[in-house]
Formats: sequence, C-alpha cells, structure tokens
Amino acid sequence: MANFVDKKCENIEWWTPGRVIAPITAYFSGIVLDPATAPSNPTKAEHFFTKEDNGLLRNWDDGTFLNPPYGPEIKDWIEKLREEALIGHEIIALLPASRWEQHYFQRCVFNEALSGFCLIRKRLQFIDGNKGEVCKSNPYASLLYGYNITQWDWFRDCLSMIGTVVQVDDVSIYEE
Repeated sequence: MANFVDKKCENIEWWTPGRVIAPITAYFSGIVLDPATAPSNPTKAEHFFTKEDNGLLRNWDDGTFLNPPYGPEIKDWIEKLREEALIGHEIIALLPASRWEQHYFQRCVFNEALSGFCLIRKRLQFIDGNKGEVCKSNPYASLLYGYNITQWDWFRDCLSMIGTVVQVDDVSIYEE
C-alpha cells in the first residue's frame, strides 16, 4: 500500500487509491496482509508490515495485497512476490506496466502461479501519504496481477470494475 515512487523514484509515500482497493477488498472479503504499508494501515488489512517491519523478511499469507516501493528496491519486492506465489499463496499485486522489458520482471512476475491480470483503465492517481491528498496522475501505467486465484469468476467480476481482466491458463517460461 505504501508506495514510494515519483518520476525519480525518490522516497515519497504514495497510497493506493480507493478505486483499486475496493475491488481487491471485495475479492478477498477484506485484505488479510499488506506487507508494504504505512503505520496508519490505509488498506485496512488485518495484518500489515511497515518499512520498519520489513515485509521482505516476513512470511506472507493467502489474501495478500502488495503495492511495493517502485524505487530500486522493487526488484527485491518482486523476487519476494515470486517466492511467496510459488509457495502457493493467493496474492494480488499492483505493479508498474512499464518494466516488462526487464529480465527480473519477466522472471518474477510471469511465473507458474500467475492466474491472470487486470489492465487498469486510466493512470492511477495515488494518495499522498504525507498530506492525504490525491496526487497528479502517475507517470506509469499500472496492472494488477493475481497469483493462485481460487475463485476466478469472482476475481474477474470484482476487478472488471476498474479494467479489462485477462485469465492466464498456463505460464511457460522459455529462455535462452
């Protein structure tokens, strides 16, 4: 939930807007874990980890929503996402759509646990965590990725409120 991103990836706290949180909360019937959030717990997750708790070093659970810091540490968060998804945890992750060319992104995001994704309509306007105000449009497009989704029809119905939902039947990775 706490996302530290701007055009220079400086440490500015941005929260996920309600139009994205609402369908995720509906799908999970409440977010169980937010591993990268602020002490105020803006997603209202049952459990959460702040920067000080370091969600990279903790075990995640089913019902996890991840909006990682988008700075240089995004690689670590996406690696952790992959690890937890391959364990079998049901996770929805909000990630930038502008990193597909990166090897780490291809390896970690597109893994065998990927069930589908949502192409979010319009650029997100994050909430400034320091001021609580809606910010100007995000410089990056965003996607929601679903891992180990147990109720596909419900996932599709919930997330189609904010974008086009695509089901992934099989992720087979072929690399040289």
